Amino acid sequence: MRNLTILRTKSFVGCAMKLNVYIVDECGDTTINNQLCRKLGTLKNGQEQTFQIDDWATRIYVIADKLSKGFCSEMYDLPAGVEDVRLTGKCKYSLISGNAFRFDGPVSADAQAYRKKTGKKGWIVMIVAVILGVALGVLSGWLESRTEPKTFAVDGMVITLHTGFEEYEDADLDACYLSEDVEVMITGEKIADLKALGLEVNSLKDYGELLIDLYDIDAELVTEDGLTYFEYDYGDPVIGDYHYVCTLHESADAYWIVEFATYQDEAAEHAEDIRTWAKSVAFAEGAAGAV
Repeated sequence: MRNLTILRTKSFVGCAMKLNVYIVDECGDTTINNQLCRKLGTLKNGQEQTFQIDDWATRIYVIADKLSKGFCSEMYDLPAGVEDVRLTGKCKYSLISGNAFRFDGPVSADAQAYRKKTGKKGWIVMIVAVILGVALGVLSGWLESRTEPKTFAVDGMVITLHTGFEEYEDADLDACYLSEDVEVMITGEKIADLKALGLEVNSLKDYGELLIDLYDIDAELVTEDGLTYFEYDYGDPVIGDYHYVCTLHESADAYWIVEFATYQDEAAEHAEDIRTWAKSVAFAEGAAGAV
């Protein structure tokens, strides 16, 4: 026997959700990815757990619950051996792939393929915004400086926010920036990749309507004041109620979605800032991203 230790790194993403750890076992009572599995235990946000497992090669799954195991799920292949194993990971937020747990570092080719497969099945149910709590006792000097413009760059795109935003690493996003009030999530998709899938996407309007239809979002695509966007509300009984403004942009070879997330009761307060930030999006070739 050997010890398998898994650390769930503390994260705001899915912080109220308890994760379930399973191992492939022919005597198990739960089927995940067409494999019988048995439950090893649970992982709370920021928790580390150690489980005893056999020495032979096996496979680990981390799921939110049995209802969402087909799309909000992660897999890790463990080789045979007698040495103890320690893994780390955390939940990752994305409109495209949901709120799934992701192990840190490289994973097997099968695990990469599994991520892609489950990502295609994802929908909005597991999306939980990552909003930093309002910190008490913040220094007055920081409060003044947080409104100074600050430009962030990612893969040829630039967006101007303010100095209160900090970059947050998320493997499922091209970029993610957090302030105490607003989260900004950026994802780009190559136009050639969309067309290779046989999708009729010839404009930002087509791309926006594809996203709304694909993820069954209750929203209307709007083009006005130099922006193409849609917005919607998402409520969670534990975490809270959020409002999303999703602006769409186009570079020479890709379509981009920039998601702005706020609490619903603060949406009106940040609406003008969000519009200003969205209009600041530009690309290396000098063309504004908004159409």
